[in-house]
Amino acid sequence: MNNILVIDDDKSIVECFIQIFMDKQNIYGAYNSEEALDILNKYKIDIVFLDYRLPGDNGIEILKKIKNIDSTIHVVMITAYGSMETIIEAMANGAYDYIEKPLDIDKIKIVANNVMESKKLK
Repeated sequence: MNNILVIDDDKSIVECFIQIFMDKQNIYGAYNSEEALDILNKYKIDIVFLDYRLPGDNGIEILKKIKNIDSTIHVVMITAYGSMETIIEAMANGAYDYIEKPLDIDKIKIVANNVMESKKLK
């Protein structure tokens, strides 16, 4: 069973991910970078779904911190502002993939399955 962390200041987004994965994965939610870093330091997280726009640290800053904690964590950026610059910056800093808002449940599941398959191959 994989450990998934969702970092988003919108509680409905976090709840959506919990509903999607709660029967098949261990899932944790964080609403800011402090909560996220606390979870990352307590648990072995496999996948992080990370909102690009958060209060305080932005998603890229948090992405860098995640990669410093554990470079093997697969980070999937969530953005409502899917500009090419944002996507390129995220990928250049180690993001595995990105998902645009409004969220598509099927896309979330596909990306999560891709991450899990990638981890199995390694």
